[in-house]
Amino acid sequence: MNDYIQLWYDEYETEARTLMHDIWEHPEFAMEEYYTAGRLAGFMKEQGFETRTFNAKEPQSQSAPHNTVYAKWGSGKPVIGILGELDSLKGLGQENVPYYSPVPGCGHGCGHNLIAGCGAAAASSLKFAAEREELSGTIIYVGCPAEETLDGKVWLAKWGYFDDMDVCLMWHPGGHELKFAGYTNMALTSILFEYFGKTAHGVRAWNGRSALDACELMNIGVNYLREHMTPECSIHYVYEDGGDMPNVVPEHASVFYYIRSRDEENRELVERVKAVAQGAAIMTETKLKMTLRTYCRGNFPAIALNRYVYEEVKKIPPLTYSGEDYEFARKLHRNFFEEEPPEEPDALIPVKTSPVKDWDSIPFFRGTSDVGDVSHILPTIQLSGLGEVAGTRAHHWTVTAAAGTAIGEKAAVYTSKIISQSALDILKNPGLVEGFWKDFTESRNARKMPPYEKCSFRI
Repeated sequence: MNDYIQLWYDEYETEARTLMHDIWEHPEFAMEEYYTAGRLAGFMKEQGFETRTFNAKEPQSQSAPHNTVYAKWGSGKPVIGILGELDSLKGLGQENVPYYSPVPGCGHGCGHNLIAGCGAAAASSLKFAAEREELSGTIIYVGCPAEETLDGKVWLAKWGYFDDMDVCLMWHPGGHELKFAGYTNMALTSILFEYFGKTAHGVRAWNGRSALDACELMNIGVNYLREHMTPECSIHYVYEDGGDMPNVVPEHASVFYYIRSRDEENRELVERVKAVAQGAAIMTETKLKMTLRTYCRGNFPAIALNRYVYEEVKKIPPLTYSGEDYEFARKLHRNFFEEEPPEEPDALIPVKTSPVKDWDSIPFFRGTSDVGDVSHILPTIQLSGLGEVAGTRAHHWTVTAAAGTAIGEKAAVYTSKIISQSALDILKNPGLVEGFWKDFTESRNARKMPPYEKCSFRI
């Protein structure tokens, strides 16, 4: 690893981990990451970045609270983008102990406090090394809100915050080895379906028109639709309003849908769901209102960039844990799996990189992240894995617990070094960028992907 990068960590690793833990102690829901944005901005300013905060939906607003961090250093090409994520999850508040000990409110059950700190440390150590080696180029760190609602980066893409980047790098924790080879996942459209009917007494319901009946019939229709979707599709929903009293026919009811599929299938699937919703309105003589909340694309893998960073990992000192860390993991394993933990340390806390046997085999992942939109704009890599007890699942108290301990923090530091080293070598060899873009463009043409359109979806 570069000596200057190591020097930065010798001086600032403790501070970077303190930042991660402070964010963990102040979890905030999507689009409400006000403390987190301010805390990150302060860190980046201290590191010498030109830093500003703003609201992702209204970046020019003087009154909208700030939930986004944009930090920039340097000038000219290449332009290195490094991303962080700031939001947490409702209902996943948890103490950093190896057993279920819930805390009211939000919690970092997807480890975004680690992602935020990882990106900030990577950008800062990269700047430190680039200055001392007198390298030209630009470093941009974006602390992004609202990944969990899948619209933070979509808004930022709309306003052009990724347009000037040549490559983009980030990391996401997971209870498995560090994975490469790129992947595709699901595009997602989220829609609120609202029905408007007419109230009546429950025992004279024929005088009313039930908005709740419309929601129920829509859900039944969609559930029959499932048989006719491809296996790569997924639909799920929750009620947002189902009425107030059983003896009053609801004049308003609403149901919130996530509609997922491969990029190529999403619009067709959305149209089929909309047709079901319209049919439910006809059956119940109610009025339907559909509100698009977000549309984000599935991940587009940048294989050349993945292969490059995969080789860069070899330059980084290995990730190690203490006996205390493993004891925490053993206790958490017992409480979560209700069985004795494995004796092999690597089977308890992942520390290695998963070998890639076939770069031409692109795995499909049943999930969605708004980094998908970024991956359609420019060559982007999201390292995936480490920082959790092996086998634990996302959006769970076990992730919140680990994210507030050295298990998560040490992995975030390790992956930030990978990002920093990879980016530094791009600054030293800017010709690499041309190869990443050649692969990116050829891959998009091979899949017949249309050019990225900002906020192009309408319902």
